[in-house]
Amino acid sequence: MCLTVLFSQSLIGQEWHTIVALDRSTFPEETYALMSRTAARVVAVVDEMIPGRPEWRSSNRLTCFVAAEKWTDRPVTLIGQVRKGEPRSSRANRVRIAVTPEVLPGAYQRFAFQLAHELAHVKMDPRIDNKLIETFAVAVSFEVMHRLKYESYLETNQHYYAESLPAEVRAAAAKKEFDKLSLYLRYRWQDKESRVPDYSLQTIGAVLIRSDNNFPWRSLLGIGLKNFCRTAPSPARMQYCGLDESAVPELRTYFEKLGRKKTTKLVLRIAGMTPVDKTSFLFREKGRYVLLREIDSSRPVPFGFVVVP
Repeated sequence: MCLTVLFSQSLIGQEWHTIVALDRSTFPEETYALMSRTAARVVAVVDEMIPGRPEWRSSNRLTCFVAAEKWTDRPVTLIGQVRKGEPRSSRANRVRIAVTPEVLPGAYQRFAFQLAHELAHVKMDPRIDNKLIETFAVAVSFEVMHRLKYESYLETNQHYYAESLPAEVRAAAAKKEFDKLSLYLRYRWQDKESRVPDYSLQTIGAVLIRSDNNFPWRSLLGIGLKNFCRTAPSPARMQYCGLDESAVPELRTYFEKLGRKKTTKLVLRIAGMTPVDKTSFLFREKGRYVLLREIDSSRPVPFGFVVVP
């Protein structure tokens, strides 16, 4: 077994440098150098965006390998005991990142996208997951692609993950109508935490986050620990629980963009035929028309509308 170690670029005033080791048994030799350079660039950008040592980590080293076919359908950060199907190199580090076979043999931009997403989880704390943390991870991966000047791949992925959304929502994203996107996200995020990420919604959230060039990426360091979990995070497995948004006051305006914790009322009307309404966000979903509107909490609910809980 032989591993090449990749160091992030030196950053002024930062003592913590993430170290990634690519597994030689799963990254092919003919593209190993290319993937190594790509990983080094991604690591450097993530360390620059979210500097510092995550509180939960005592080591800055991690292993990255390409998962076997059908072993996982998406990239994933692994903690705790090494699982069946991981390469021997996984034994060297407590934290491992598995990327999908689609990065082979040398799809370096896809690899960069997947690695950036998982490194965001490492920075935020991979022991905790929820839809907001997943949204932040998607936003980080989009921002990394932008900073690496992989704009074409970034745009392609945004379109791909948004394909399942209503046409009106996709149009709002294309036109940068962020108020409409915020309304839609608030409407769709009434459900409970799920173990299955909805990347279409998280893409909308990532677009909203990145609509402001001043997003404080460094606030994501260790954000997973600010949660409503009933038990302390386990060093051996991941758990799903909501984020305590009140514990991150510097992100309040961004949570509001994501449709969270608003003082206004969200009201909704369902119509079978195309309605005439220029004050609501109208879209077609599951064969029906949905109208969304936010109103002041003191105002009465408009006729035909109901309050979304």
